[in-house]
Amino acid sequence: MTRNHEKLNHIHWNVETKVKEGCYEKLNLVIDKMEEYVKNNEPNTLGYSFYFNSDKDKLFIHEYYTNTKAALKHMDGFNQFGEDFFGAIDIIKVDMFGPCNETMKSIFDNFNTTYLVR
Repeated sequence: MTRNHEKLNHIHWNVETKVKEGCYEKLNLVIDKMEEYVKNNEPNTLGYSFYFNSDKDKLFIHEYYTNTKAALKHMDGFNQFGEDFFGAIDIIKVDMFGPCNETMKSIFDNFNTTYLVR
């Protein structure tokens, strides 16, 4: 399966964030809107998952796309949620898996991102 995954040029990332104090409820509402948007508008998004720790002060995100073009399309659509989302979290780190072009790197270099390729 790894070899096929490589040939398909799938790209995915894991994000670890700190939830800002008092922002958990607001963040949940934003996530609900984001998930609905992705479900209705992004057929090349293969996975889009959010997980909170038990204290609800950390959010872990896993996103998975068919290719870089689909990931960039997602980011264009995400812009409408960016202010509310980033207003509620601080990114601790990002682990990026798969082929990441310069456009993607120019976005993710602003965060503590590790790029992993096979």
